[in-house]
Amino acid sequence: TITRTCRFEFCPGLLQLSKSGMVVVSKEQMVTSCEGARLIQGCCRVNARGYNVGQGLRARSAFTLIDLLVSIAVMAILIGIMLPSITSAHEAARRVACRSNVRQIGLGIVMYANDHDGRLPSSVFLDQSLFGGTTSSMITGEANSELTRMIALRVAPGDPKLVSGGWDGLGHLHDQQYTNAPRVFYCPSHKGDNAFSRFAATWAAGVQEIAGNYHYRGYGPTASRKFTNMLYDIEPPSSAILADAMQTRLELNHKEGLNIFRADLSAEWFADNRREVQDALPDSKDNTAANNARIAEAWRAFDEFDTTSAEPNSPP
Repeated sequence: TITRTCRFEFCPGLLQLSKSGMVVVSKEQMVTSCEGARLIQGCCRVNARGYNVGQGLRARSAFTLIDLLVSIAVMAILIGIMLPSITSAHEAARRVACRSNVRQIGLGIVMYANDHDGRLPSSVFLDQSLFGGTTSSMITGEANSELTRMIALRVAPGDPKLVSGGWDGLGHLHDQQYTNAPRVFYCPSHKGDNAFSRFAATWAAGVQEIAGNYHYRGYGPTASRKFTNMLYDIEPPSSAILADAMQTRLELNHKEGLNIFRADLSAEWFADNRREVQDALPDSKDNTAANNARIAEAWRAFDEFDTTSAEPNSPP
């Protein structure tokens, strides 16, 4: 083997890859290229097969397995850091969409009231002794009302409360075309039994049960501490008449609070920081006097909330 040291500069036209991955040139080409080439750092070894160029011209290798595993680990860590923020952003977006639904339904209630001498949409689940009677009859009427069922839009066939057409409460808004889109009655954050997918086909079918994700009150307090179903007689006007569904504690649409619509025509977020509403709600869907009283207590929590407070739901 003849060994000769020479200095050369890179000439792309003279290089090729060997099976070993080294860049090689033929003896004649290397000699020719070395002659008259500008000197640079490097050397060539001449052997019988040609010139094997040194490590400086070795072909670059691909990523190793360790490089790949490190990259995957870094990506997993970044995803873990960002996932809570992404989830929170998604919930905030769903909460805004929910408030839009509440506002649309609330405006439908207002239009209905304007066309019906100020009267709120009726419900077969409200005891009529609630309205215009004595204080004792008012208390009895609220106790006899089936407040747990006020998420119903249409009453099921065979239900003792069924009336002609079956539409009830907020369902009258759809029946009389104050709100045309069925999806407006469903919160995008709802994870309970009453998702839109369960009732999608039922909306176009005859008299079948339909429930929504928003709770309808159907009445409100007055200045004389009685109840009324006349929208513009409700006092204070900040009293809530519509909210996220409150049938049970576990089926709340949102964890931190509820979207509500007040008699003064405002839609807002009620931050349940002190868990006044959540702790007041029933644990089951049973239509019992105790569960109905719990929902009535939750409505009163909305009424007693000071809307002028700089820090909503903060302790005095």
